[in-house]
Parts: sequence; C-alpha cells; structure tokens
Amino acid sequence: MLRVDGLTLGYGGIRALENASIDVRENTVTTLVGSNGAGKSTLMKGIMGLMAPLAGEVRLDGERLSGLSTSQIVAQGVVLVPEGRELFPRMTVLENLQVGASLGGDGTRKKRNLDTVTELFPVLGRKLSMAARNLSGGEQQMLAVGRALMASPRFLLLDEPSIGLAPLVEEQLMASIRQVSNELGLGVLLVEQNAMLALENSYWAYVIELGRITKSAASADLVEDPSIVDAYLGG
Repeated sequence: MLRVDGLTLGYGGIRALENASIDVRENTVTTLVGSNGAGKSTLMKGIMGLMAPLAGEVRLDGERLSGLSTSQIVAQGVVLVPEGRELFPRMTVLENLQVGASLGGDGTRKKRNLDTVTELFPVLGRKLSMAARNLSGGEQQMLAVGRALMASPRFLLLDEPSIGLAPLVEEQLMASIRQVSNELGLGVLLVEQNAMLALENSYWAYVIELGRITKSAASADLVEDPSIVDAYLGG
C-alpha cells in the first residue's frame, strides 16, 4: 500500500498542502477531487519527491519514501504521468516507450511490458515508428501512460490525463486505466479535472479543499453526496 501520512508541503512561505493523509491500495483506482489550486498536483509532487515535505511522510508497504530522489522512488515502483504528458515530440513512439523501459528491469520484462502496452493501446503498436508529435491528443496520452507502464510500476499516479480530450476519448482512456488496475493489479491515484468522470471510474475518493483533505468515501457515495454534487458535479 502507498500511504501518505500527515504530509505538509509549501512554496516559499506558503503552505499548499496541510497535514494530508491518504491511502492508495493495489488493484484499486483512487481519485482526488478538488477545484483548481486545491493542492491535488502538489500532493502528487510530494509523493514523487519533487517537493521536500515540511512535515509528514510517504511510505510504500511501510518503508519510507520521503527523502528519496524521484528516480529512487520510480525504482521502488511509483511512477507519475504528469499533466501535459511531457513526451519527447521528435522521438518515435517506440523511442518514447524505451525511455520508460530504461527503469523497467531486464530484457525479458521490457519485452513483456511492451507487449502489454501494445495490447492495451493497439493504436500505439501500429504507430511505433511515428514521431510522437504526429499523434492525436488521445494517442499522446496513451503514449504517456504506456511509457509509465514500461517502468514496471506497482503504483501509477495520473495527473489530469483527460485534459483536452474529446468525451469519447476520455471514456476510452478511463476504461484502459481501469483495465490496467484490474489486470495488472496496479494501484492508481487519479487527479482529474472532470470530477464525475473520475468518480465513475474509481473505487475510493478523497476531497481536497485549500490544501486539506476534507472528506474520504467510496466514490459511488460521493456521487450521491449533495455537497459534492453542488461543488463539483454541476448540481
């Protein structure tokens, strides 16, 4: 289990995250619901060691991740798909995937991971020699997720994966994320601008407001919560 315990993070003298605690379990999609600027992406940066904690810690199966470098955290099996994808646009699809594979284990495992990615996203398998910049927005997001999977993660952090995508492509991407979690046993932490989309495609959810976790519940229950409907679901 990936556990965030009392994590406090800040930029300069401003605290962007205050005493946040969440659990992300394997084989489960967990989501963070909150408005822009609430601290969702900040929490992910804290998990990945991109920001040093002012207080609290992150643990993986009881072992402390806080204090490790980002590359060390990735090597432990926690991988972030950042907002904006951050692909290498001039490199081919295969070359982008190979960047992720550099942390994915031996040759046999890398081949198995590539097979998994191309089975999950067949369009990538058909475009391995195409430059990433020539893919559609949806295909680029698939490539970003696929690159992360090449690193053999146990926990996958997804920051706004559906941003800029058409509704049908959003649904297809979310179906793939659920499939990854179910079939590979991955724990997924999902930050998503579309709160309804996130809740419909996750098992457990945390609500974050002004840098604080204010509520946690089964996602299906939050969809029926009047305060959540009013604040985030257009009720």
